[in-house]
Amino acid sequence: MHLITVPLPWSITLSTTLPTVSASLMAQTDGDQIRCRVTVNGTVREEQSANGVNAQTYCLVKSA
Repeated sequence: MHLITVPLPWSITLSTTLPTVSASLMAQTDGDQIRCRVTVNGTVREEQSANGVNAQTYCLVKSA
């Protein structure tokens, strides 16, 4: 696992020529709210949020 510390909000764009691809994202904050969202061709495929001390959440799209 590779951990990256960045200021929020942030985003990443992935491009592929493969017919299918899986995407997973885990996010944690030192704050009390966080949200992740995976979009495919402009359509939201997965969205999760969490509240609490050092909130963390996880998004997974098995076949994009």
